[in-house]
Amino acid sequence: MGKLYWYELTMRGVSPGAYPRGAFTSEVSHINKEGKDYGAVAYLEPLAQSQVESYELRMIGPPRELYDYEEMMLGVE
Repeated sequence: MGKLYWYELTMRGVSPGAYPRGAFTSEVSHINKEGKDYGAVAYLEPLAQSQVESYELRMIGPPRELYDYEEMMLGVE
């Protein structure tokens, strides 16, 4: 079963160029720890620390298992 790795944006909102390419999904309305509504993005693999730092992201909790419908979208068995 696959996992999703969620990262919150800390300095800007979800928009092209604000986070590394290849995100599986995004959440435009996510309030970060500073109380800013910058959004969050999810990946199927963890990002490299250099990407996290370059894009000023912060991991949100532990990775979570994919839901059944997400696995169906990806063709994961």
